[in-house]
Amino acid sequence: MASERFKGRLVHVVTSTQVIDGTVADVGDGVLHLVNVVCNQAFVDSLTVPASEINELEVLPRTGPTVPAVPAVQATKPSAALAPSEPRRAKPPARKGQSLHAPLDQTVTKEFDFAGNLALFDKKKVFDEIRQNDTVDQNQRLVAHNRASNNYAHNEMVLQPDKPKTAAKNASVDGLLSPFGPVPLASPLQLVQLEQRFLEEGRSADALVELAARGVCEVAIKALGVSRFHPTNHNSMPFVVVVAGPNRSGLRALAAGRLLAARRVQVLLLIVGTPPDSWKNQLRAFAASGASTVASKSDLERTVKNNPAPPELIIDGLQGFEVSLADLYDRADLELAQWVVDWANGQRAPILAVDVPSGDKVQMDARWIACCGFPVHAVAYTSAKKFVVDLGVAPAALNAAGMRRFENVWFGAQTVMPVDTP
Repeated sequence: MASERFKGRLVHVVTSTQVIDGTVADVGDGVLHLVNVVCNQAFVDSLTVPASEINELEVLPRTGPTVPAVPAVQATKPSAALAPSEPRRAKPPARKGQSLHAPLDQTVTKEFDFAGNLALFDKKKVFDEIRQNDTVDQNQRLVAHNRASNNYAHNEMVLQPDKPKTAAKNASVDGLLSPFGPVPLASPLQLVQLEQRFLEEGRSADALVELAARGVCEVAIKALGVSRFHPTNHNSMPFVVVVAGPNRSGLRALAAGRLLAARRVQVLLLIVGTPPDSWKNQLRAFAASGASTVASKSDLERTVKNNPAPPELIIDGLQGFEVSLADLYDRADLELAQWVVDWANGQRAPILAVDVPSGDKVQMDARWIACCGFPVHAVAYTSAKKFVVDLGVAPAALNAAGMRRFENVWFGAQTVMPVDTP
C-alpha cells in the first residue's frame, strides 16, 4: 500500500486555520492521523486532519532516525482553544527535525537614536567628578614609579613589598637583617682577621678566593636570571664586563668571571693597575676559560661597541674594602679607575659590586652587593640589594680570635644569604 511508506515520516501541513508539524501515524479513509504534533505553536499528543481541509502538505527530509509508526488513534476535532481568531502563517518554534518555513515577525517599531543618547553623556562633567573624588597621592601611583631613573631587570619588582613590621624588633642598630636574625657589621680590620682565621685552619688562599668567587657567581646568575642558564634556553648567553683592581675584591671578581665563562657566558675583563704575583694562577685559569681581556679604556670601548649585544651586567672589583681609590692607584691608574666608574654608571647594564661599590666622590651605582664573609659598615644603608657569602670559617675559630659576636651560624642551608637594612 502506497500510504505505508509515509508512516513515521515528518510532515508539514497547512490548512485554512492551522499550521501543523507532526509525525504520520496512519493514512486512510480520507484523513491523516498525526502524533507528536505542534499545532499553531501548541503541542498536542495526536491530531486527525481531514484530507479535504489540507491546503499544503510537505513531507520533510529525514534528519535523524525514523520515528516508528504507532497505531492510529481516534480522530478528535481540534478544540476552539487551538484555533486562533485570525489565520496565521507564522511558523512554530523549531525543534530538531522540523522545518523553518514561515518568516519571523521582527517588526522594529523605532530606531535607536545614537546621536541623541550620546549627547546625554557629559564627558567633562564625569571626569571632573572623578578627579574631585580621587584622594590617592600621585606619588603612590604606578606611573610615578615608572618615572624613576632606575632601570629594573626582568626579574625585579617595580613595587617592592613592605618590610615586615617585626623586622625592627630583631635587628640591631649596627647590623642587617637576615631570614635567621640580625647580622653584625664588620670593620675592614675584622674582615682581614676573618680571612686570617680561614688560613690558620689549614686552608689555602686560593681556596678562600674560590669560595668567595662562587658566591659572587651565584649572585651574578640570580641577577642575570636563572632561566638563562637552563639547558633548554636557545637564546644567546649574556655578555658580562668585569672590572678589577689589585686587591682582594678584584681577585674575587676575576675568579667569578672565570666561573661565569665556564657556563658559556661571554666575559670581558679589564684590570686597572698592576696585578700582584700572587694572581699568577688565577690569571692563567682565567685565560684558559675562554674569556677575553682588554688593557685600556679605548680597548674596552671598542670591544663593547663592536660586540653584537650590549653588556647585561658589570661586576665591580675595582676598589675593595681596605682602602680608597686614591690610596690604591698611582695618578695614571687613578684617572683610569675614575673613568671606569663613570663609564659603568653610564651603561644600561646594572652593576654587581664585590664587597663595596667602588669610587670616592662618585661611586658605582650598584644594584647588588656581594659581601664576602660579613658586610662592612659602608654598605649597611645603601639602596643596593645585599647578599652575604659564607666563607666557611668555623664558629669556634671566630670565638678564639676575639670575634665572638660573629660566631653564630647565619646561613642555615644557604651559602649565599640575602640581607636587608632593618
